[in-house]
Amino acid sequence: MKNSIKFFTALLVILLFACGTNAGKNNDGDQPKGKGIPVSIKIKLQNVSEPLNIGLYESIGYDKIPLATIKAEPEAGKEFVAELKANIPAEGIYFLGTDKNSALMVILDGKEKPEFTFTSKNFSSGASVAGSNANVQLHNFLKGIAEYQTKYNQLNQKYYFMQNKQDPEAKRLEQEINKTLEEQSAMQKRWMNDKSVHPVLLRLIKVYYFEPYDKEKHSQYASAQEYFEKEFWKNIDLKDTLYGYIPAIYDKMGYYTNLLLQYNGNDALKVKDKIFSVVDLAPKKTLLKRLLLAGAAVNAYRANKDLFVMVVQKLGEEFPSDKLYTQVKPQIEALKKTAIGQVAPDIELTTPDGKKVKPSDFRGKYLLLDFWASWCMPCRRENPNVVRMYKKYKDKGFEILGISLDRDKNKWIQAIKSDGLIWHHGSDLKGWQSEAAKLYGVSSIPNTFLLDKEGRIIAKGLRGPTLEQKLKELLGE
Repeated sequence: MKNSIKFFTALLVILLFACGTNAGKNNDGDQPKGKGIPVSIKIKLQNVSEPLNIGLYESIGYDKIPLATIKAEPEAGKEFVAELKANIPAEGIYFLGTDKNSALMVILDGKEKPEFTFTSKNFSSGASVAGSNANVQLHNFLKGIAEYQTKYNQLNQKYYFMQNKQDPEAKRLEQEINKTLEEQSAMQKRWMNDKSVHPVLLRLIKVYYFEPYDKEKHSQYASAQEYFEKEFWKNIDLKDTLYGYIPAIYDKMGYYTNLLLQYNGNDALKVKDKIFSVVDLAPKKTLLKRLLLAGAAVNAYRANKDLFVMVVQKLGEEFPSDKLYTQVKPQIEALKKTAIGQVAPDIELTTPDGKKVKPSDFRGKYLLLDFWASWCMPCRRENPNVVRMYKKYKDKGFEILGISLDRDKNKWIQAIKSDGLIWHHGSDLKGWQSEAAKLYGVSSIPNTFLLDKEGRIIAKGLRGPTLEQKLKELLGE
């Protein structure tokens, strides 16, 4: 099946949902003071009888900031009408709702005066709109996308649960799934080519759009990866700072980061360079650049802590007061100690026969720090692969220091003998309270750190084929 499928699923969520926070607010509905473009929104509530605080929010990707709020006090059985006024920093996409997590996506430009009619206190469930061609277009576009996405999800669910993917019915479903994605892509193209589309909506469509990879159609590219890396941002002018007011750009960068990590073997340095080559196209000190950096950082956090550190540091250099940066700054300092390129922290451990050993004892050789334990079944299943690689490379300058998170010395020693782990071992027998595990930030095992001959960390988390490939690169066949 084509490599674009996950993209369409992920990006629909981007369009329909968003995140949020707190800031100053305008409670009385009067024209707010300050700079920006003045906007006015008429709000009608029908079949709603409870008091509501209605806010207009600006998205900064991982958060939403209120620009203005009004208090609505509708009477039972009567339509409530109010006007919300605010200053927006630029034309773009904003969110209107009773809280930042229950908000409707709206287009504001200071020219149109949209009127929204809601029949529920949950604004994200939708509304009817008048007085704004831009928001009518937005509604129609999102409705079209949702229809294709519903069809795709139904087909994909059937395909997923089929036991035999070679079955004729499975093949038919696969073709229908790809046809649905191609039709969705064609629909988006029609929107992009329509001269009457509002410029804000056009930017959103360009952020959302990515043509599915087709080996025959895109034959100029050697692989889906090359196509992805060279085409993903093609439709977007990242020098246009107004893309900073299209919140989906944050999620697009997050998706880009995740796929880069998959395509590049979780190599933080390679991915960092590719991310920064995109980010640096955006003008300095702009919301656009901030969204791109934040999107990459948040999505790197779980997948690759080294990449997270690199991206957040760059975010902090240009936006030192950014909330994300200031919140994680203390954590970054700790993570930097075991980041790629750093000299591995030294720690003295006790060997099974009571002697002392530490990583710095192995300078001049490539050293694998292998965090494991006798009770860890994934570790034990991985051990035969590590034994095979150790025997292959030990005479070429490769060593291993196994660091056990055991508490029972006898079980530790027995596991070493049973699995034939013929390399160096050390432990303080404190289990998860292991000082080495704390020092290296190890929260799951098996876990590995590969050090070069000077003791610098050059790779992390290598197992099985990825470890073997790295050793082959360093030491040959």
